[in-house]
Amino acid sequence: MRIARLPLSSFLACAMLATLASCGGGGTSAAGAGNSAIVTMVTTSVPDTQTGQPYTAQFEASFPHSPGVFQVTSGALPPGLALEKATGQLTGYARQTGVFHFEIAARDGADEVPLGGNLPAGRDASFAEDRKSFALTVALGPPHILPQTIPAAQYRASYAYPIDVAGGTAPYGFAETNGPNLPKGLAISPKGVLGVFPVQARQAPYDFEVTVTDAQGLTDTASMSVLVLVLPLIFLTADPIPEAAVGFPYDIPLDLASGGAGQPYTWSQIPPVAGETSLSTIGMEVGSNGHVHDLGAGPLSVGTFKFTAGVTDEIGQLATQHFTLKVNPGPVLTSITPNRSSTPGPYTAKGLNFQPGAKLYFKPGPTQTLVSTTFVDATTLTFAGPAPKPSDGSGAVDVRVVNPDGGAHTKASAFIFPATTISFGGKGFISSALSSTGLDAADADGDGKPDLVHCGAASYQATPGGTTSSASGGGLVYMRNLGTVPPTFGAQTLSSGSFTDVKFADVNNDGRPDIVGLGQSTIQVWLNSVSGFTSSAIVSTLYTAGTSVYWPSEMAIGKLNSDGLLDIVYGAVYYNSGGYTSGRCFSMAGNGSGSFSPLDAALSSMSASSQSGYTMGIHVVGCLDLNGDGRSEVVAGTGMGYYNGTYPLLYSVTGSTGLFGSWDQKGNQIASPQYPGMQGLALGDFLGIGSTQVIVGATGATNYSNTSSLFLLSGAALTTSTSIASPGAKTKSICSADLDFDAKIDWAVTTNPSSIAVYKGGTQTNVVSLDASTGSPSIASPRTGRIVAADIDGDGRPDLIATCSYWAGEGMGAWQNGTYYALGMNGDGGQMGLVFYLNTSN
Repeated sequence: MRIARLPLSSFLACAMLATLASCGGGGTSAAGAGNSAIVTMVTTSVPDTQTGQPYTAQFEASFPHSPGVFQVTSGALPPGLALEKATGQLTGYARQTGVFHFEIAARDGADEVPLGGNLPAGRDASFAEDRKSFALTVALGPPHILPQTIPAAQYRASYAYPIDVAGGTAPYGFAETNGPNLPKGLAISPKGVLGVFPVQARQAPYDFEVTVTDAQGLTDTASMSVLVLVLPLIFLTADPIPEAAVGFPYDIPLDLASGGAGQPYTWSQIPPVAGETSLSTIGMEVGSNGHVHDLGAGPLSVGTFKFTAGVTDEIGQLATQHFTLKVNPGPVLTSITPNRSSTPGPYTAKGLNFQPGAKLYFKPGPTQTLVSTTFVDATTLTFAGPAPKPSDGSGAVDVRVVNPDGGAHTKASAFIFPATTISFGGKGFISSALSSTGLDAADADGDGKPDLVHCGAASYQATPGGTTSSASGGGLVYMRNLGTVPPTFGAQTLSSGSFTDVKFADVNNDGRPDIVGLGQSTIQVWLNSVSGFTSSAIVSTLYTAGTSVYWPSEMAIGKLNSDGLLDIVYGAVYYNSGGYTSGRCFSMAGNGSGSFSPLDAALSSMSASSQSGYTMGIHVVGCLDLNGDGRSEVVAGTGMGYYNGTYPLLYSVTGSTGLFGSWDQKGNQIASPQYPGMQGLALGDFLGIGSTQVIVGATGATNYSNTSSLFLLSGAALTTSTSIASPGAKTKSICSADLDFDAKIDWAVTTNPSSIAVYKGGTQTNVVSLDASTGSPSIASPRTGRIVAADIDGDGRPDLIATCSYWAGEGMGAWQNGTYYALGMNGDGGQMGLVFYLNTSN
């Protein structure tokens, strides 16, 4: 049962007016008669309009407790018009003729009443509101090109934008007038599409004029503009470049993170300044093909040489990068393949200037171990293995090659040894004001240290009637790793809005991870530039297929279609229409520059239960490529499933266009916990067999069972299901990482209320339990939630980072029973922020 709380003043008013009407005044009639002693709708009619014409109408009401809210409670507004709930303003451009009947409710106290849906039957007294019915006639107007912002086109990339028109009579004809003024390669088609392939660019937008003519010969003309963007020209190759050996052939390519305007490229060494060397003096050059190479006899001199390389693109953009080249008199070790002792040999060491009898030392120093190699040639050594592990050599270790003549070279972190046990030492805490809903890690600034991004949602209510997060807990923060020991982070707030998930992903293919935030109604992308993240986000409207998604949940990023660009799939914990049998999965197609457009929606094709088909919302999703076609299949953990009927996972194979295929149930039916919802999902090779498997966790409804279940789904199409022993407490978010470097992916799951259970890959056994509420530093009432793994202290071992306030979707809470079926998480907890544990496995 859900009870709307009234403030004391409303309660007294209810008592005083009991003889006039029941408290709340929710009664309706043909005239929309509510309790006018509580709330009075003042507006009695709204003006009519025409298609394509700007429209504004203002609903006004008298509220005892301002500001109040306005809401459409029945009927439908004309397509193209929208009601602003907070102000009562109806605005837009009507797109369809007809007489539209609808009812508007004015409700007292914006924070007193949930904003979704009609009043429950027999519960009018819970609400103070007045309703009135309205009729709005939309007549046919002349054609009108609507106000619109045309997205930027990319230089030498395909482009298409349909010009938005309302009113008039189809079919329409379009033409550029008073021109041509568009850049070369772009034109307006007779059907109103601005495209196709711009081959001209400048810093200023191109202003142009377009005229539309309808079937009756009526016209409208509008001035518009489009900007043609040229990608920046950016080096990817970092300084220093690989070392060389005197007298040995040398050739390495200089790579670009962003190709600018494209080929032809012109490469050269920039004239040296003080402290730099002309490469020609040491028998080297920056070649016209973009390679640093020798001139036929290898480097001529030993030493460390600085130089600057430059490249220009087709339109003359210049990019430069400073480099350092070290030329050794002795050997150079560039790689060992494979680079893990857990992978069987033989092993191959590649480099330069090797001599017969060269030896390899693993972790040079007091505990070093030695391998004698087989000399193949001056660039190749082999050994059968296994490489002997130093006594303190867990994780990535340095390797030194030593020639018989004493020449030596050390390559950092060249080889990885497994740990005998998984363990965690230092604990840390990063304070944050966010009601945590998302967390991710990646090296965003290219300094070799993983950074974090953290998001939260203010007044987030995953399900109607469920608990609500802090009203001030929204935002999205980039946390740059400062490289200290212990780890510390510099915070940059990118947004104060609300987000339910966040990911690092290179959405524009420039070699740098961008930030993608999942909001309540938008996808927002902050591009990663040379100088950091852009201050403003690229905003794309979420795909809801004409429905109302209460809050989106988790997203996954992959390549859904065949264009090679990153796309997004996301679930919705609660979907505000469609009944219990509807699924909750949506996808958005990326355009390669940071924007996303609607791709597909699974609204009724997802079944979680053979008994009833209930799928009460999707909380967790993932993208993986099991069939090796280069496109991502989609996995989605089922929402609230029927008792003894739920399967843990739904699996869809996307087609070449990226549309969802049929959804197959994976795993065995879940008998316990009862009424489960999948709260966590992780991907990885947990068996160490060279393929991807899925770990998924189910949590039961609190009033039926306080338990959870874990499953491993494996096989070519995830056809094999293996139950995993639960840690005992209800499970939440899951992350994967090779914590002990044995090539079998390990994983960690947050549990109710404040713990983290760590499982070893291969055996899938719980080997470590961590509790954020204990140890130093102390954290008051933490509620662990989202979790990621990343080597934040730079010691070669993946560490664990988890949020300390939990606001993910909750079990069966997606039903109208609200918190009755929730995970038992109440509020944000005490200290909000991130807890981290440093990996000390050895």
